[in-house]
Amino acid sequence: MNMKKAAIKSIGCFIPGQPLANANAVSDFVKATKSRTLIPSKYIDYMANTMHLPGEIIPNSAWRDQPWFSGVRDILPANKRIKADTMFDGILERRAFPIAPNGIPGMEVYSNLMPAGKSLCEIPNEPARMLPSDAEALAGALCLHNAGWPEVDFVLSFAMTPEKSMPSTACLVHEKLQIKKGSAIHIDACCATQAYQHALAAALINSGMARNVLCTASFCYWGLRDQTDYFSAILGDSATAILVGQSHDNKRGLQGTASRAYGRTNNTTWEEFGIANMDKHHGLTGIPKRRIRLNVDSKYQHNFITDMKAAVAEIVPRAMQQSETTLGEIDFVVTHQAVRWSGHQVVSDIGYKGKYFN
Repeated sequence: MNMKKAAIKSIGCFIPGQPLANANAVSDFVKATKSRTLIPSKYIDYMANTMHLPGEIIPNSAWRDQPWFSGVRDILPANKRIKADTMFDGILERRAFPIAPNGIPGMEVYSNLMPAGKSLCEIPNEPARMLPSDAEALAGALCLHNAGWPEVDFVLSFAMTPEKSMPSTACLVHEKLQIKKGSAIHIDACCATQAYQHALAAALINSGMARNVLCTASFCYWGLRDQTDYFSAILGDSATAILVGQSHDNKRGLQGTASRAYGRTNNTTWEEFGIANMDKHHGLTGIPKRRIRLNVDSKYQHNFITDMKAAVAEIVPRAMQQSETTLGEIDFVVTHQAVRWSGHQVVSDIGYKGKYFN
C-alpha cells in the first residue's frame, strides 16, 4: 500500500465580532461562499457590510455594571471575591454568536447581558440564535476558501451544543457546505476532540481512504448558560475548521499523535438546569437556567490532577517517539487547561523549558 503523509493544509477560525482588514479578500470570500454554500446569506452580507465577522465582543464590564453583581460577590467564598471581576480566572472578554436577547427560554431575566438586536438569521420556524451547524459551516467556508475549495472526502464535526440529536451536526455541515461526495461523522471527545480529529484524519489519509478531511468544531455557550452563577463555566462562542490533506512532499506533516482516557474523571463537569445560586441566596425562585457545573470536591480534584499528570507522562513520550523527536527540538508548546496555573504544571511535568501558551 502506498502510504500518504497527512498535513494541515488550511485553518479557518470563526471568532465572533472579529474585525476584517482586507476588503478585497472579504469580497472574494462573500462571492464564493454565496455561490458555493447554503450558509444563510445574512451572515455573509454582514461581513461585507461591517467588515467584521458576525457576533459580539462581551467585556467583563457586562457583569460589573449589572445591579445584581454585588450580590454575586457577596455569596462567594472570601478567597474567590478578588476574582469576581473576571467571573472566570484570567478571561478578559468573551465572544458571542448573533442572538436575540429574549429568544432563549430561561435567560429572560438576564437579557440585559446579551447583545442588543435580533438574530441576523431570524426567519420563521428557526431558533433565534445562530445554529452550531451555521457556525461550523462558516468556519469551514473560511478554511476551504483559503485552500482554494478542494474536494472534501470526509467531514469530522464536533458541536459541544448540537441543535439536533440526529442527524448529527456533521451531516448538517456537509449539506450547508454543499460537499458533493464523501462522508460526515460526529466525533466527540469534549476538550480533546481536535486531537482525536487529527488522529482519525491522519489515519484516513495515511491509509489512502481520503485525500482531504475537514475537521470542524463549534462551542455555542453564551445564550444558553446561567451568566450569574460563578461556579458554572461562563464561556463564550466560537467555531473552527482545519483541513487535513496529503502532504506535498510526503515527508512533512502531522508527525505523531497519542491519547489516553481515564473513565473515573467522568464527573469533572456535568450539565444541569436549576435556579442560580444568587437567586437562591436572595430567596428568589427565578427561572431555571442551563449550567455547566464544575466538581469542587477536594478528593475528586486530587484524583483528577493525579490522572492528568499520569496521562501527560504517558502520552507525551509516545507522541515524541512516533515523531522521532526530542523535547529539545520543540519550539513551542500549547496546553489546554481550565485554569492558568495548570498550563505551567503540564510543561513542568514533561520537563519542557521553552515557550508555551495555555
